[in-house]
Amino acid sequence: METITVDHCVLVKLIDKDKSERQRLMARASEELLDYCLANEIQIFMSSRVENWDAATMTDQADHDRLAALVTKYNIKETSAGFRLGDLPDAQTGKPSLIGPRGTIFGGVDMLVDHPSACPKTQAFISVFGEDPIDRPASNTGRKLPNWIGDYDSLKGHYIAGYGIFVTLDTNVPCFDTSSREKAFVELDLLIKSPEEALCLLRTRA
Repeated sequence: METITVDHCVLVKLIDKDKSERQRLMARASEELLDYCLANEIQIFMSSRVENWDAATMTDQADHDRLAALVTKYNIKETSAGFRLGDLPDAQTGKPSLIGPRGTIFGGVDMLVDHPSACPKTQAFISVFGEDPIDRPASNTGRKLPNWIGDYDSLKGHYIAGYGIFVTLDTNVPCFDTSSREKAFVELDLLIKSPEEALCLLRTRA
């Protein structure tokens, strides 16, 4: 069975009211992909981070409602990727002060740690994408550490779960830049695609 995981930015762009022309085109491509998946019974997943972190930072209730409507319309399921709540830096370390809890759809079992395939797959993932961002020097992560953690956790959970295509709009951030995508495909057989690329690939496989 084909599956995809959509990055949080894909869903956020769909509910964003103030879009530029370029953003409207991206949103249209994302919607076409989700429509195709729904029509062809391709299961769509999203990181638990979307509901538990991204949604928590939304200040407009209408955005919450639009996100919930998208999840319901396309029968989007949460992945078992860990999410980390809280991104306020600790006064001494400068790193997020609250790491955990992890959210899963598997009875509270954290797939990143407890899944039978987690150990070898985790090592393979690290060989391509490096160690956990929180363990890297602050000079390498800067203020965008929470975003980097979210991307890293989402992609890692997707890979360990053995899902199909990871769909994102990001192209110039760690994990999703061109060199990382190429290395992930060659060494992990992990596909990281834009909505347009993912739709084209799914259609060729049909």
